[in-house]
Amino acid sequence: MSLGLHPECIQRLTEVLGTAIPKLTVEGRMISVGSFAHLTGIEKVLPKSGPVRDRLREWVSDAPSFSFFYHRLFRDVRQHKDLNLQGPIALTALPPYSDPAATASRLVAEFESLPWHYSFAMRMPSAFGAVFASEIKETQLSETLELFAPGPDHEQSFPLTRDHDPTLIPSSILGDATHLDWEPLACYLRQGIDGFVAPHAATAPMSAFLGSVRSFAGLGIALDLFGAPILSSGPFPLHAPYLVHRREGDRFVFDSQCEWSATHAKHFTNLELGSRAPRAVPEAGVWMRRILQQIATAFSEDEKARKIRLAAHWLFDSLCEDDNALGFVQATVVMEVLLGDKRITDLIGLGELLANRCAYLIARSRKSRDHLLKEFRTIYGIRSAIVHGGHSSLTTEEYGLLWRLRLLCMRVIRREIELLEKDSEEGRE
Repeated sequence: MSLGLHPECIQRLTEVLGTAIPKLTVEGRMISVGSFAHLTGIEKVLPKSGPVRDRLREWVSDAPSFSFFYHRLFRDVRQHKDLNLQGPIALTALPPYSDPAATASRLVAEFESLPWHYSFAMRMPSAFGAVFASEIKETQLSETLELFAPGPDHEQSFPLTRDHDPTLIPSSILGDATHLDWEPLACYLRQGIDGFVAPHAATAPMSAFLGSVRSFAGLGIALDLFGAPILSSGPFPLHAPYLVHRREGDRFVFDSQCEWSATHAKHFTNLELGSRAPRAVPEAGVWMRRILQQIATAFSEDEKARKIRLAAHWLFDSLCEDDNALGFVQATVVMEVLLGDKRITDLIGLGELLANRCAYLIARSRKSRDHLLKEFRTIYGIRSAIVHGGHSSLTTEEYGLLWRLRLLCMRVIRREIELLEKDSEEGRE
């Protein structure tokens, strides 16, 4: 597989990049910020629409050529230890880049060879990892997504150093290099994704992987695998690093260590097991395995499963959000993803549609349904005040309704997974 650029586009890209390279300057093993602008014109060479543009959005970003060429040059410069120059000096004054045309040809050939295949791995919360590593070891959630506890030989398949430099983490733009190790008594969530990774710029594969992590966390909270993330006082990690490997031939090489946002990291890393988790580790393993089977159902290829994952993603975002008004809107998005229907919304209104569908989906009696209808209308009135009226802070009562809404979201997600499991069972009969 390759990107599939037209030969004339490849030629033009090479010419434009070859013209831009002599204008780039280097200062202290980094491309000078002021010279970035010379790469932006490359974007105009690529097709503005069509299959190639769609692939580039899926594999790289909305500004694919700038993301790719800048990052590749940046990494090249960073990996040459003999380039500790104060500068600024022209990039072409350095021996590896003295021939702009040759450098441009090499980079465009790499660009045309996309997508590259990556493996992403995020360490799971400690309480979860301790039980998983002891009792389960590995489980497949989908064709591309798995949970695993590293074995003693895992480093051989997924090394955490690079051949050219055993200490440098390529994404360590600032600060000292750090040694990494796979933790044998921990659990990691790993996903294989095609595209291009630039550690200091969020490209599409990185966003897709973090989306999967957020969906997993949201599903886990909805199914009581995890307790809802409520932070008390105390020190909390502001970073949740994840590891990226790239396939080269028949092996994986370490590509980079990237960082998740502090907003999500401080909640994700401190997730505890849910309220129904058995105290004894063996029993907790059985309990955990059963819930992971439900999560795997939500990671199936079914369109309903995709909506459940998206809703769980928004639920986790709402739970992580420090701005309560924004968290309220994010929680209503969960309901809109799962229960919305534009055709009917145009007839009866979105709030009324969601209220009825929510009530009829999870209520177990007429009295409960009537109460849910009334409560949901109040909740949606707050959502409208925030979105349309500029209501920017919640009262104590509204804050209580925010948590009530989040609990309703969890119930709806659980119910939708139950229905999806039932559909799957009926399909096998």
